[in-house]
Amino acid sequence: MNVLINGITPIFNDNGTLELQKMTCNLSGGDYPNTVNASVELTKDDGVTLTSTKSEVEKAAIAKFKANVETLLAPQADQQPA
Repeated sequence: MNVLINGITPIFNDNGTLELQKMTCNLSGGDYPNTVNASVELTKDDGVTLTSTKSEVEKAAIAKFKANVETLLAPQADQQPA
């Protein structure tokens, strides 16, 4: 899966230190016609900082994408079984 960082938004925290507010990443993967494209937003809650390595960002973005897919595919309480 390919991960492309589209934007990084830093902020100054209460101590006056620069830290990550959010990082927007696009993910793509698969082979045609079975491809997937997605966007995720990472924050420090995802374990990403301004000094994170490329592999750390990729790992966090893919993990968040997979978690989002699992949530989307999970049965909803208001849905009736087929």
